[in-house]
Amino acid sequence: DIQKVEYEGEWCEGKRWGRGVQYDRNGNTMFDGEWMNDEPVEKRVALNGESRLLHTCIEQLIVSNMCCNGKEWKTLDFALLSNLAVLQVGKNCFQHVEEVKLIGLTCLETVVIGKESFSGDKEEIEGAFHLKECERLRELKIGCGSFYHYSVCEIEHVDSLEVIEMGELDEWSYSFCSASLELKDLPHLKTLFFGKGAFSYCSRVVFENLPELASLRCGYHAFLFDEETTNTLILRNLPKLTTLSLAIMAFYYPHYITLENMPLLSTVSIPPKWLLYRIELYCHNIGALADHPAFAVNANANVHSPEEYYALDSTVESIVIADHACNSPSFTTMDLTPFVNLRTIGVGDYACTHVEEVKMIGMKCLETVVIGEKSCSQWNHHWEKNPNRHFHLK
Repeated sequence: DIQKVEYEGEWCEGKRWGRGVQYDRNGNTMFDGEWMNDEPVEKRVALNGESRLLHTCIEQLIVSNMCCNGKEWKTLDFALLSNLAVLQVGKNCFQHVEEVKLIGLTCLETVVIGKESFSGDKEEIEGAFHLKECERLRELKIGCGSFYHYSVCEIEHVDSLEVIEMGELDEWSYSFCSASLELKDLPHLKTLFFGKGAFSYCSRVVFENLPELASLRCGYHAFLFDEETTNTLILRNLPKLTTLSLAIMAFYYPHYITLENMPLLSTVSIPPKWLLYRIELYCHNIGALADHPAFAVNANANVHSPEEYYALDSTVESIVIADHACNSPSFTTMDLTPFVNLRTIGVGDYACTHVEEVKMIGMKCLETVVIGEKSCSQWNHHWEKNPNRHFHLK
């Protein structure tokens, strides 16, 4: 016995348990931290298929590929891991989990999910991902195919978040199929990237009040809107956004669109027919986006809405309906017969999409009829014949 202190700290039933310091024979500190069951507590824990003890002191949780796929895993709630700073999940993990909760984790800084995790072999679109009130979180990265069946994605009150990346440009991602997404009031968010098919068949997308956002990139089919008549896209108050890059079919077919306060937008790469089947469009201060063909105005148009159409005088000689105009679901019949002096009727591209009947009967003055691309035709992710649609010219 050399009369040296070996351990100084808390005990429980004769075992080192709690806060404590272990010394060597020379009095030097060997370990200073938490103890459990007479062993130092590991703050970095790797799950690899073997049973491991999870405790509240974990700071890094690493889940190896193809782990935690038992049917007993239904809800994954990290609330008790209050010191967790890094969560890293490998490929093909948690295949039966239907709900993930990352809520109130004040130490969490990084979340990285590998490919095809949280995506079991099921037909139902269900599942919920909640990321809230994690004040230190800086990055969220999700691999291709993960959260495929999840219909809810909530990201709120993560004020330090700088980067969100989901999937790849050249590989189908399909994360959060049928889910909508709202990202609002995130003061440090700088980069958004969504790969092929992410959030396909969404109904509402809102990116609003993101003062540091500089880049928004989306792959093919990302944020392809569903067939709901109320589906909505809002991009508002993005004062530092300079790059908007959308592949074909990305952000396609929203009906109600608000684009506002993006003054620095200078690099714009989006398809020419980006805003197909819009019903209402509000634009203000949108930088280079205002020069895109989707926002071209037909200077000769005298009809921009059903209200303007119904207000036309019966003696009018020319009717020109603007591109993307008169797409209200209530505007289903266009009877031009009462306009007895009409000589010219022109319908722009992607206009009157809900019209099921067009009548031009007994119009002795009519000389010219021009109908633009995909007008009087409703697109619903596949073309179908509709026996209830009629065109009368006689």
